[in-house]
Amino acid sequence: MKQSLAMKYFLVIFIVLFSTLCFISQFSSLLEEEDVHLVQDVPKNKQELANQSFPKSQHEHMPSLENYSIPDSKDDHSTLEEVIHMNLNATLINDILKIVHLPHKQKINIHLKANRKCFKPVLRGRLSGPSLHMLEWTYDYSTNKDQDIINGAYQNVQIGKKYFVEIIALFCNEFTFDLNFTSICLEDPGNNRITMDDAHINTIQSSRNMDSTRKRDSLFGQWISHETNSKPLWTRYQPQNCREKNEQKEPRCADKTSIDRFEPYHFEWHNSEKTLWNERQLKELVQKNSNGTAICALGDSHNRVLVNHWNQIFKTKMQEMESSAKNVSEIKEGIQFHWADAQFPHQVKDIFLYNKVKAKGCNTVIVALGQWTAGWPTGLPTLLPQYKEDMLKVVGNIQTYVPSVQHIILRSVHYIPIGDMVGQCPPTDWRSPHVIDLYNKVLREVAEESNVQYIDTNFIISPLWDSPKDWCHYENEAGASEALYILQNVIDQIR
Repeated sequence: MKQSLAMKYFLVIFIVLFSTLCFISQFSSLLEEEDVHLVQDVPKNKQELANQSFPKSQHEHMPSLENYSIPDSKDDHSTLEEVIHMNLNATLINDILKIVHLPHKQKINIHLKANRKCFKPVLRGRLSGPSLHMLEWTYDYSTNKDQDIINGAYQNVQIGKKYFVEIIALFCNEFTFDLNFTSICLEDPGNNRITMDDAHINTIQSSRNMDSTRKRDSLFGQWISHETNSKPLWTRYQPQNCREKNEQKEPRCADKTSIDRFEPYHFEWHNSEKTLWNERQLKELVQKNSNGTAICALGDSHNRVLVNHWNQIFKTKMQEMESSAKNVSEIKEGIQFHWADAQFPHQVKDIFLYNKVKAKGCNTVIVALGQWTAGWPTGLPTLLPQYKEDMLKVVGNIQTYVPSVQHIILRSVHYIPIGDMVGQCPPTDWRSPHVIDLYNKVLREVAEESNVQYIDTNFIISPLWDSPKDWCHYENEAGASEALYILQNVIDQIR
């Protein structure tokens, strides 16, 4: 009896153990099948793209991949995206979905949220590292606002290098031509950087076609750093209450206003032969007119600085030629530079032109008026429609009252750094980069409508737009490089 009962217990235990083992075996098979399904659920084209883009044998030759992802795109030619980390404390961060770098297209795209405060924000972006480059923005907006993108293009970078990225927000919305922007405030200069402090990209060869004019200018010269350990070049600005000398030494002011950040960069001419004039070319310039060649820079203090740069460039050139035993007396007497000081367009009338231009024998006039019209002296800025009307009159008056002037050239208006008056709210100085860009757009239109030349020097000035020591004048290498570029263009045109 006891043996029969023991046998029954043994059979029950055996059956339970056998059933458990069968269940475990079936469950393991299900897990293996599920793993297969999970792998197969990955779209084949993305698997192939990942395998083709990151072959194991080439990993050691590729930049860090920690910021890369495969974009969701309908474009068959889509490339890998490099995620650029955002500053979550920036003023406009709630309007931005993501920031990505498309290295093959040399673009940085800012994806905007559909429900946002700022419909068309104004941005300014700079790449720093081995060289300096400004991002050129275009808006790619959809009809339903859920796929709005701001494209920031760059070009002529060094390939296979690390570049730091800084993007700042200037205004919530772009200004229209008829807008009265007098009371519109900049985004807080101390909190306007939408990229993280360590934001950077890695550059590769691009298939993007470059604009021919910009390509020519950028290849003519570029801001280069030869330092092996580059640091980010953050925007220099003047916080509030940092104007007085005793305030400027405070750490909160000194760090934001220091110009030491620009020291690693120097402008290098890629086509240096264009900056070297020989004796024959300069004598041709003298002999072009019976009284020689006189070039006037019409405007206020920025043009005074420009003339000072010209005189120094010319003096250096004459010394070089004299050291080579060349006779330069005819050239010294036959080429002159003059400053025709005017603050506002309405001053450029008959008597002014006679005294400042005709009496000095100027046969070429470089015009740059915009600092006072957008600045603080009158308490109000000149709005865009009025500025265009005024500048059309300036060109017309020169053509009417000084017909001996053979060449009228409009020069791009200079940026100035964001000083305390520009950055305060409401502003008392309106020379923000956006207003200057709009002024220069007007000048292009004026030049075209008046059939005169427009010289854009922003490929030199813009990368160091915040560098003037006195918050206004380019008495530095940027100004000297610009002066040489303008002078070369003028000489080429006159000859």
